[in-house]
This record gives sequence, structure tokens and C-alpha cells, in this order.
Amino acid sequence: MFRRISLLKPNNYGEISLLLVLSGGYLFGVFYLNLWSDDYAALSDNQSNSFHMLKDARPVSALLLFITFELVKFNLLFVIVFKFLSFLGLLFLARFLARNLQNDMDRKWIVFLTIAIGLSLPSFQVQIHWLHMWLTPGLSLLSLYSYKVWCKRNNKSRAVAIALLSVVFLAYPPMAFWIFSYGALISINKRLGTKLQLKIMVEQVALILMSYLLSAIFSRMILHLFNLSMNERVRFISPDQYLIKIEWFLTRPIATAFRPFMIDSPSPIFAAITAVPFILFLAHCLCKTFWKPADATRQNILSILLFSIWLLILPAAHLLVTSNNQYEFRMLPSLNFSVAYLIGIHMFKLLTRHHFFLIFMAVLLPAISILLTNIRFQELMYTPFNSKMNFYQNELQKCNGEQVNAGLVVFPPKAPFPHFRRLGDFSIISDLEYSWVSKGSLLYFLKVNHIDSKVVPSTSNFYKYRKSSFCRIDLELYRKEVLGFYTPKKLASQI
Repeated sequence: MFRRISLLKPNNYGEISLLLVLSGGYLFGVFYLNLWSDDYAALSDNQSNSFHMLKDARPVSALLLFITFELVKFNLLFVIVFKFLSFLGLLFLARFLARNLQNDMDRKWIVFLTIAIGLSLPSFQVQIHWLHMWLTPGLSLLSLYSYKVWCKRNNKSRAVAIALLSVVFLAYPPMAFWIFSYGALISINKRLGTKLQLKIMVEQVALILMSYLLSAIFSRMILHLFNLSMNERVRFISPDQYLIKIEWFLTRPIATAFRPFMIDSPSPIFAAITAVPFILFLAHCLCKTFWKPADATRQNILSILLFSIWLLILPAAHLLVTSNNQYEFRMLPSLNFSVAYLIGIHMFKLLTRHHFFLIFMAVLLPAISILLTNIRFQELMYTPFNSKMNFYQNELQKCNGEQVNAGLVVFPPKAPFPHFRRLGDFSIISDLEYSWVSKGSLLYFLKVNHIDSKVVPSTSNFYKYRKSSFCRIDLELYRKEVLGFYTPKKLASQI
């Protein structure tokens, strides 16, 4: 994957820095044996979990993740194997971007470093550390490769490109939109003219539409075969929802792209305060690139506007047309990466004449990336996972051997779990707030501790007539533990 690295060759410093930043950020979580959220649904009922993905029009993911969790049930070490494959996919993606996004900067290591920082954003943190998402780095790379094939411009290559991108749509559709971010970054690197930009955009839209049409036909056939209907969240919106959708689109996906590494759910004023500096910085970058004194003002504005649509709107177009208004960082990796990449490259260019500040930022930003990536894993997955396992251990110690052998009965919490004031997945304090997690996490606990028992539904007649024979796991006790630990100040954390 990486060329032979020699420390005596300055051109390889970029590869070393990229590898160090991504390894420092992700490898602890990759090699930590844990599951999270939907992983437990697959562990307890893999077939139903796969059918749910089929109803999301994702038959490729349904099949591959079904196989994944069958292997995990056979041996839990496959959790680490698949997360490591996901990390390797991220390295391949980083290498692809580094090779194709080289620009006129003398210090090539800056490109590698900026890519590493961009691939440490929250969008990628969930992808690498969550087993359910282990396919996404590879799908991102497949999306970019399909576009490279498309650019060969012969009929055979274009047919192959459509087929490849259709596979991405059938696995995880947001990854298909990487081609827009990639095209925009290549365009600004090569300083392409407005007409050529427009031509490439039209071709990319054509590739997306044809690939989606092919995938839609195939997914409908699969749904019909299994007599399933599509989930509401992946249906197209109706015309009367457009205004609400546009408002949400501007205040969530677009605004969040200009707040790199920030995961809080801010007030409009705080969002503006934190986003405007990055917006102005990117605007300065675009004006410096596209504004040509020899051209008319209208032509210059049109060039910047066209590129802005390419950079900011098209990579998130899938969220504009579907009914789901739940913002998740993992759905917009290419948008968040491309904005952070352009801002980072522009900043480093401005600092090239100030060697001390250049080196200072080149050390500070990767350090922040590594630190925040590990903090997010600790808060979202590591701490809740261990807290949950310790709670189960303590509850089982209250039961005698006969009760444990008879089965574990889970009682849901009496009220919802609290949340962080954050966006999407990062607002979750404990995945036990989801009803499907309790059974799967208990099955995981039993398996990893080699305890021969089963999980018995509290609603079953078998339990109702023999209540004293079972071991009770009351999640209300766990919820109270959580409330005791997470004070209002911690819940309001903006990190």
C-alpha cells in the first residue's frame, strides 16, 4: 500500500505523518473488543437486522453484515478483525486522496498531513469504531474508483463505473456522493475554468442518476422477493416539505461542515460565531483561486457560486431529497472532509512564509485530531460499554446459580436516559436507551464470560409463572447510576 519508506527521503515524511496521525487516533478503538448500538441487534437477531437493512434498500450491506455477525457469533475476535479491515480501508482511501490531490505546494507532506486531519473528523470516527459501519471506508474508495473508471470515457468503462457505483448505492448510499467532493477538489487543484467545471458536474450527476436508477431497480426486486416494504426514512420527500428541509439542510449539514471537530448542538448564535470564521476563510480561498481581474465581475461570481454548489450542496444531495431529518456525521464524510481539507491547505499556504507558525500548527492540529478521536471513542463507546458490562456483573452476583442457569430477565428503564447536548450519535450516553440493545448486550456478556444461560423476555408466560426462578436485570437501576454520574454540567459538555 505504502511505498518503501526511508527516513532519509523528505518526500516520505508525509506518508509517515499520515500513518502516525491515523494510527494514533484509531488503533486503540480498533483493537478494543466491544460492540455498540445496532451491533447488539445483529447479535441477538441477525436475520431481522438484515431485513431492516433490506427495507432501507441496502441489500449488499444486509448480506455482508449478516455474514459479519454470523462470524462474530462464532468467535468474538472477528470484531477486531473487521474493525481492522475498516482501518485498512481508511488508509487506502487516504493514500488514494494523497496521490490525486497533490497541488503546487513545495512541501508535499502538508497534503498528507491535511488529509490525515480531515480523515480524523467525527464522520470517520463512527465509521471506524462501530462494527456496523466497517464497510464504509472501502465503499468510499470504491465510489472514487468508479469515477476514475468513468473518466476513461469509453462505453465499456462507463458501464463498469455505473455497475460499481450501483454497488455502493446498494450498500450505503451516502458513500456514493464522494465523487462530487473529489471532483470539486481536483477542480480547484487544477484551477479549471467554469465551463469545464460545469461539464464535469453534469457528467457526475449523470453517473449518480444512472447508478441510482440501476440500484433502485435491483433493490425493489429484492424487496418484492422478500415481500417487504421500504422504510419511511429512505422515501423521497413531498413538495410541501421542501421549505422545512432546506432550512434544516442549511442549519445542520452545511453549518456543521464549517465547524470541524465540533459535535455540540449549538444555539443559532453560537453556531454562527463558530462557523463564520471558517466560512470567511473558505471564501478568501475561493476568491483567491477563482477571482480573475481580467474577467467580468458577474463571471467571477458565477465561478465561485458554481464551485460552492459543487463543494457544499451536491455531496449532501441525498439528504435534500429523503424524508429523514436526523443529522448523523457518518452520512456526510465527503462534505466534511472536503471543507476541512480546503481550509487546512489554504491555512498552511498562508503560513509557508512563517516557518515557526507552520511547524507549530503542523504539530498542534494532528495532536488535537488524535486526542479528540480517542476522547470521542472513550465517551461514545468505551466508557458506556464497560459501565454496562460492570452493571451486568454486579447484578448477576445478586443471583444464585440456579437463577442464572434458568435465565436472565431484563426489565426496561422507567424513563428515558439523559443525553449530551450534541448532534446525532454523539448525544448518546448509553446505547441501552434502545430497546434492542439489552438482549444483545447480555448475550455478549454471557458469551465473553462463558456463562451458560439465556435471556428470557419479561412478557413471556414462562417467566410470569416462575418469577422467582430467574435472575432479574433491572435497567432502571442502571439509569439511576447514569444519572448519578452525569451531572448537568457534564451533560452540557461542548467538547
